[in-house]
Formats: sequence, C-alpha cells, structure tokens
Amino acid sequence: MHEERKNDGGDAGGLAISPAFLAEREAAVRGVWQEFKRDLLKPREYRIVSSKYTDPGCSVRAAAAEDMKSRRTHSHFDMREILLVLEGECEMLIGDRICRGGPGTLMLVDAGDVHQFWYPSKSRPSRHVWFMFWSRYMVFAAVSDDGTRQRTLPAFRDYRCFDPYIINAVGKTWDALLAGDDSEENLAEFKALIRLISVMQVRVYDEAIAEDSRLSTKENRDKRLRNVMRYIEYQCGRECSVDKLARLSGYSRGHFMRLFREYAGCSVLDYINLQRRARYQALHRDAPLKSVAEDLGFRSAAAFLHWRKRHIDGIRGDGGEPDNPEA
Repeated sequence: MHEERKNDGGDAGGLAISPAFLAEREAAVRGVWQEFKRDLLKPREYRIVSSKYTDPGCSVRAAAAEDMKSRRTHSHFDMREILLVLEGECEMLIGDRICRGGPGTLMLVDAGDVHQFWYPSKSRPSRHVWFMFWSRYMVFAAVSDDGTRQRTLPAFRDYRCFDPYIINAVGKTWDALLAGDDSEENLAEFKALIRLISVMQVRVYDEAIAEDSRLSTKENRDKRLRNVMRYIEYQCGRECSVDKLARLSGYSRGHFMRLFREYAGCSVLDYINLQRRARYQALHRDAPLKSVAEDLGFRSAAAFLHWRKRHIDGIRGDGGEPDNPEA
C-alpha cells in the first residue's frame, strides 16, 4: 500500500506504470479487504457511546480545555456518522466528552454534534469503518490507522447505499435513543441494523470485486465515472470539489479531469452547473430562498444568488475548473 497512490489509468506525473505493479497493488488492497471482511462478519456484542448515552464497557471522560485546543473539530447539520471499531482502540471527541472503545464500539455522532476532525497525531493503532447517513443515502468507508498515519482503503472508499428502509430505520431508532428510549428492545433493534448494514457491505463489496475482475479497463473506467456523476446528481454540487471527486473515482486529479471531460463531454464544473440548473427549474418559485439554496447544494443564500446571477440570469462564467467548485 502506498501513501501517495498512482491511478489505475497508468498516469503518475508522466511516468508509466507497469501492469505488474498495478496487479500487485490490487492484490494487496484485496488482501486488506479480507481482514476488514473478517472483522465485519465476526460475531460480537456492540456497545454504544455518544454525546448523550454510554453503554457499560465504554470509557468516557469530560473533555479538558487542552483536549479542545489540541484537536480540530467540526460539525455536520445534515449528516449523522457512526464509527464502528473493528480492531484496536479508538478515541473520539464527541460534544464535550472524550469517548474511547475497543472492538464492537459504536461511536455515534448526531447531526449538529461538535466532534473531532481527523485523527490525533498519536492515536492508537486500529481498524474501523465509518457509516455516514444523509437523508437519501448512506456512505461506507473502511479506514486503517497505524498510530502515525490514517488512510482510507482506495478501492473501498465511499460506497453508497440507497436503501430507504435501512436509512429510515436507523434514523427512527437513533431518534428514540436521543429521546431517552434506552430500552432493551430499541437498543437491540439499533444494533441489529448495524449488523445488517455490515453484512450488506461485505456482500456488495465482494460482488463489486467479482464484477471488476470481469470488466475490461474501459468498462471499469466508465463505471467509476458513472458513479461520480450519480454522486454529483444526488449532491447537486454539495461536497463536490474536484479533489474529492477524484478521490471517489480512484484516479489522480489531473487524470480524473481529463477522463471526465472525455466521458461526459463537459468539465466537472459545467456538469455541476447543469445539474443545479435542472433542479432549479423544477423548484417551486415561491419556495423560501434559504430552502432553495440548500436544495441546490449552496452553503448560503448569498452564494446561491451569486450563482443564479451568473448561470440563470444570463451572465455566464468562464467555465474554468476551480479548486473547489462547491459554493
């Protein structure tokens, strides 16, 4: 595994990559996936810890002033996250508490919770997965942290699940827990859903690996680009920087931009604006400005108005590729 990945298309700053290197790297990645698969399927008793609830067996302490200074934090107001520890031990700042747990620990970050961004410089070695819940889909990411460097497995990053039953059921039991329902029945249902999601991810990943082995290089490339385009359509430009989209595709930034233009017939930014214009036309004209801005993936009403002036009211932009096209 290399920290600085070269893309599957053979583009590495102008240097050619031999097929043998690509095959060796692919085998290494799949070998690591087998470790994650074993841990995901391993029978274990889950324990929950969050900013408001703690199961027995989880370590929680009040965050000191030094903790708040030494850790970068952020919050999401439209997304929930769960960190599932598979091996080793993880420590996470959630709200005003430092939460710690070993294998089987579910660390719940509710929408709006201030929580740790990235990992401490001397975190304990661990293997874990993130489940990120949006309103219409769920994201899965497998992460390995050796205590000095954290990395997401390149072949298993940001798989998306669009099962509305699973997403709604997790949200319902999570809401009940926040409301004080820590009954055995509610906790058991929540943990059973996480178990189900883990099994689903294993099945989907195994099927994806089998499919990729059957696809030609061009078919595999086209599949990756279709997935990126689908992501842009669902996000409507939100969290759609070129760098992020390149990471999702598994290609380097420059190679991804060239492939996307060849496949879609336009630049990444042009495609984002195309999706935003289409959704804008479908919105009710009397909808609140803030609501329209959110639906179109903008961080503020002012950002939306600036975009509308350029792309709806007849004043066109230069069509370039910014470092971060999201507003």
